[in-house]
Amino acid sequence: MSKGNLTNSATHIVFEEEEETGESGGKQLTYAEIAALCPSKTKLVAKGLQVSRIDNLKFFSSLRGIDISNNLVHDLSFLKDNVDVVWLNVSSNQLTQLNYLEKLRNLEVLNVSHNQLSNLAGIEHCEELRALVANDNKIATLDSFIKLVNLNSLILSRNHLQDITAIRSIVTLKKLSCSHNQLRRIPDLSRLVQLTELRLNDNLIDSLPSTLASNRSLKVLDLGHNRIRNKEDLSVLSLLPRLKVLNLVGNPVSLEEDFQSSIIKLCPYLEQLNGKALVVHRKKRKHSLINHSNFHEASISSENQSSQVDELRGSKDSKSQSTEPKRNITASKEDSGCVAVEVKKPVSIQVRDSPHSHASQKIPRIEEILAFGNGDCNKWL
Repeated sequence: MSKGNLTNSATHIVFEEEEETGESGGKQLTYAEIAALCPSKTKLVAKGLQVSRIDNLKFFSSLRGIDISNNLVHDLSFLKDNVDVVWLNVSSNQLTQLNYLEKLRNLEVLNVSHNQLSNLAGIEHCEELRALVANDNKIATLDSFIKLVNLNSLILSRNHLQDITAIRSIVTLKKLSCSHNQLRRIPDLSRLVQLTELRLNDNLIDSLPSTLASNRSLKVLDLGHNRIRNKEDLSVLSLLPRLKVLNLVGNPVSLEEDFQSSIIKLCPYLEQLNGKALVVHRKKRKHSLINHSNFHEASISSENQSSQVDELRGSKDSKSQSTEPKRNITASKEDSGCVAVEVKKPVSIQVRDSPHSHASQKIPRIEEILAFGNGDCNKWL
């Protein structure tokens, strides 16, 4: 057998051992290599090592976190003795099924994205699971999630799903992403009263169900690049009082001339529409699209409104005493309460889109929020 280098870029460890070839043509980690990769004995990071099997994990029963992403792993049989694992990242491997999960009763975070899974059979054993990331697979059907009573984040983007009715049993769900699938309708998700983020962009959805009104906790709703064309279907949005971010770009309805004004009437507390920020002028709740760097909003009481606006504009006396550079200031007065004051630099205000062309990319994706092996996940280690 030939000598081979095994390198882990995260730990800068280079092993020169005899290669052991696994069934998939990849390497198998030796006991010494595993020990070097997890000095704390609780966390193993073995990313991108062309590994197909890690049979020696049974000697590391205290492991709580395992990251073996970007390898050649084709099943999870080597995990059967690691019953204390709480987070597991096996993304970008060669998994075709989720076997041996019945042993991982304590698992809380699981990332199986970028594999070859056609279903999630076996996931029902992970009753403590809180976050499941399974985007970029070949999942066409969903089994029952009824036992996953703790799941709050579910990512199923870029699969082959045509129906997600099974998800309605996950009453603890707060974040759901099923973008880039083949969904033609939004199922009844009225039981998901804790749902705050729903991302269904890039599907075949042509209408909004009335049951969406039950999801009153929704803050982010991404329906970009679907087939919604009737403005009447949007009326249900008026029953979502916490909605802050809405994306309907790429739908026929978004091309209507009065689209923005109609949405603003339906969603008076909206802060972002189709990837653009909305500035809200309170009281009469006037909205406008703005460039953040050139806008300043000041609230002025009605009692001192006119005098303070004059002061901001600059009276003749104050001009002679002031040494500050001249600025153009305009104010829109309200009948009472407050006034929105716009302070302009000597350049014109322009509304600009994000550098990204796809509006849904302007909204932070759940996949970006869930960082495995660091950040919030460290609290489980």
